[in-house]
Amino acid sequence: MTERPSPPNPAALPISDQRYREMVSAALDHINDGVTVFDHTLRLVTCNRSFLRLLDFPDHLGTPGTPFEAFIRYNAERGEYGPGDIDAQVAERVADAAGFSRHETERRRPDGTLLLIRGFPLPHNGFITLYSDITEAERQRRQIDQHQSELEAHIAARTEELTAANAELRGALRSDERRAGHERRSR
Repeated sequence: MTERPSPPNPAALPISDQRYREMVSAALDHINDGVTVFDHTLRLVTCNRSFLRLLDFPDHLGTPGTPFEAFIRYNAERGEYGPGDIDAQVAERVADAAGFSRHETERRRPDGTLLLIRGFPLPHNGFITLYSDITEAERQRRQIDQHQSELEAHIAARTEELTAANAELRGALRSDERRAGHERRSR
C-alpha cells in the first residue's frame, strides 16, 4: 500500500506581495484606532482609513510612499499645531520622528477632538503609531471628577451640619443633666 501525499496546506501557499498588502490593509481598516507605519526613510508604508478620518487627511496622503513631512506640513498649514512658523513646526516634528523613539502624547485638535498618540519604534528603524480618539473618555473623566468634587463638598457640608447638631444635642443633654441634678438637690 503506497502512501498518498497529503494535500498542500493552503496556509503555506505563497501569496503575492500585492495580495498580502491588500489583506493587511483590509485588516487595518477594521480597527477603530488610526494606525500608521513609516519606514526608516520616514515614508508611509501603510495606514488605515481610521487614521485618515480621525485626522481629516485627504485620501491621497494615505498612498504608500508619502513622506512623513507631507502629513506634518498639511497639519501645520491648517493650524493643527497652533500659530507659528510652519517650516519650523514641520522641521521640529520631522526631526523628532527621525529619532525613532517611543512616545505618547495627547493632542487636542482645533475641532475639539482629543487624540491619544502612541508611537513605537520598529526594528531597523521606522515606527508604528496608534491614534485613539479619547474625547468621550476625557469628557466622562471630567464629569466623574466634577461629581466627585460635588459629592465631597456635600459630605463636608453634611459633616459640619451633623457636628453642629451633635454639639447642640450634647449641650441640651448637659443642660438636662444639670436641671435633673438641681431637682434632686431641691427635694
